[in-house]
Formats: sequence, C-alpha cells, structure tokens
Amino acid sequence: MSGICLVNTTILTGHNCPIIDFSAPRRSYEVVPKHPAYVMGELIRCCFDKVCHLASRILCNLQTHINTLGWSEPLTVFPPKPTRSYPIKEKEAENWINAHTCEKQQKAARTLVKATRHISQPEFEQELKKSVDQFNAWLESQNNQDYLLVVTHKQKSNHWVAQLALPHLKVLPRQVINIKHHELPKHLIEYHQQHPEIDKIVFFDDAAYGCSQSKYLICQLSKLDWISECGDSGNLCEKSRIHADKKYTIAAIIPFMRDPRCVLPSSNVEEVCYPKPKDDKHVRVFTSQKIAPVGDILTKEESDSIGCGSDRIPVYFDHKMPDFVSTCEAIYKEGKVTNRGDSERGYCEKDWEPKPSVWRRIYHYLFGNPYFQASEASRRYEQRRREIEQATEGMDTKFIDDIHPPYKSK
Repeated sequence: MSGICLVNTTILTGHNCPIIDFSAPRRSYEVVPKHPAYVMGELIRCCFDKVCHLASRILCNLQTHINTLGWSEPLTVFPPKPTRSYPIKEKEAENWINAHTCEKQQKAARTLVKATRHISQPEFEQELKKSVDQFNAWLESQNNQDYLLVVTHKQKSNHWVAQLALPHLKVLPRQVINIKHHELPKHLIEYHQQHPEIDKIVFFDDAAYGCSQSKYLICQLSKLDWISECGDSGNLCEKSRIHADKKYTIAAIIPFMRDPRCVLPSSNVEEVCYPKPKDDKHVRVFTSQKIAPVGDILTKEESDSIGCGSDRIPVYFDHKMPDFVSTCEAIYKEGKVTNRGDSERGYCEKDWEPKPSVWRRIYHYLFGNPYFQASEASRRYEQRRREIEQATEGMDTKFIDDIHPPYKSK
C-alpha cells in the first residue's frame, strides 16, 4: 500500500524544523537539527500507523457489508488468532532424543525432530492467501460466479479458516450454511432445491493429512444432486444408483495437503462414497503446500521404534496441534519416550552384540552355548536401558508447549 501515507516531513521532523536541545547547557538561541535516521524512523512509524488504520477501516467496511447479506451462518473478518508462537524448544528436544535406549532410536528421533515442521500463524495465513488466489482465478473463468459456502462447527478449524479467508475472496458467497458433523441439514437441502442456479459449493480447512474428513464431506455434499433427483431428503433411491454426472462443482480450499488427490471421491471405498462416481470432474482442489509423512524420512521399523507411525505427518501449527490420527501427538504433546520392552530389544540389541573372534565363534558353535550371543546382547541391552533411565530421570522431554486453538472456548 505504498503512497497511502502522505506526511509533510518538514512539519514533522525535517532538517528545516529545528528543536531546542536540552541535553547540555547552551545559549537560548542555539538549535540542533534532528538526525536523518530519527526522521526516517518517525516517517516509517507514521506510515505504518496509517496503513494499519486504513486496513482496519477496510475490514470494518467489509464486515458491515457482510452483515447485510443475510447469511444463515454469520461470519466475522476479525476471528481470534494465536497470542504467541510455539517453536520447538531445542534443549527439551535434545533431552527427548537422548532419553531413547539405543543409538538407532536416537538417530531416528533426531531425524524426526529435524523434519518436524512448525508452521507459524503468518506463514499459515500467507499460504491460505495463495490458495484463495488460485480459487479466485478459477472463479473468474466461470460464467456463473455464485457459490455456496459450507462450514462446520464453530469450534472447528474449518469454520475459523473460512473467516480468515474472507478478506481475500474477490467474490463473496451467496449464502453460508453450517453443516454440523458433516451431515446434510434440512435447510441446506431446501436451499439447494430453491436455488438451482447456484452450481458451486466451497469449503475450507487448514490441512488434509489422511484426507478422510474432507473426502467424507465431499461425498456428503455430492448427495445433494441425488437427493434432488430422487425427491427424498433422507435416503438414496434406485435412480441415484446410475446417476454419475454431478451438477455441483465442489471446491476444497486447503492450503496444506499430503496429496491433493487424496480428497477425490474416486479414492474412496464404495461404502464411504456411494454411489461411486465415474470420475472427479466435479471436484476442484486448491492448495499451496505439500506436507510429507514420516514414512518419507524414516523406515517403518525406525518410526515404530520411537512410537510414531510412518503414515503420520510431522507438522503442527500455532493455532492447532493435530490429533493422534494425523501426527505424532504423544511425542509432541507429552514428549513421550517409547520403550517397548521385548519388541524394542529386538530392534536395539544388535548395537551391543559381542564381536568375538572367528575361532571363538566356531568354538561356541561346536561346543558352547548356542544362545551365548543373544543372551549377551540382551544383558547389554538391559544395562544400557538402566543407564539411560538413570541419566534422563527428571529431565523435561516435552519440547513443544501446549497449544490452545484460538477458536475453541477455554
């Protein structure tokens, strides 16, 4: 917004505007011009204040306009935001790494910490804007730019992200409807039947990890066409079994995704999305960042040894810590150290297998205890476990502070 702040620098603090310097005794007529750096600082501060004030006025005007649209689900352009950031605490992360039993575990734990991505609120909003810009460009290419926005519960990120996106939308939705628990409420079905000219449904979310929630929502929204043809608000009729062409285009705006294809109905099993469509032409996905699973950086054996499934995503936000289905929640929330007894022993004990000479191994093979090597490894493993537990006792291994979503009531 350059050029918005128009300031008379001569009046403000310029060289032509002298002031009395009270820092040292002098004659009353002596004056000292202000330093150029001070002048520039005052100018920048003034411009920043002007821009902030202008931006606030723009948002206030937008909110006033939104209030006149008569949406069934009211939204605000001033949603609550995180009050602080939650980066990884380096010392506690090192404690968590060192608390593991064997070197292979510690190596896997260190790899996980380095790969864990903390997405700050400014970065999240920047990527959200990129995704919305993609949607705006697509919408401009459509003959009919009317669309319906659906949101879920107010204490869900879906609802909150939609509010963050409002200032970036070039075209506001005709209507906003709340579909709690991903069900099709009666008023959504009625609106669909009363306004057949609206052929687009849009929804937002912050991220898609396994994509199951987004896929299910898309499948539920797709049923609007089937219900309209069958004239039934609850059940699918025989006609719906052969219905393939979708009248609605469903747009998913999700800035962070594991894979944009994972939300497509064709990737669902038949029981989840029924009838299964022939193609995914009715679904458009707008995203800006790919998030990779743990399996891309660790083998399944390595990830299991530290208690984080290979299908989990090592990502968290300032506004939310994803649940255990999506990320390594126990590690991030509690700093949990996984010690799995016998199962872990099998993974770690090779680090302490004795290295006897060839003749000694032949001797033990022919005359000695055939289980010598395994028993010796187990003994060393238990000894190492006790040493680690003693060394890390009382250490704080929780390396991410508790995150309270700003959209949830305390």
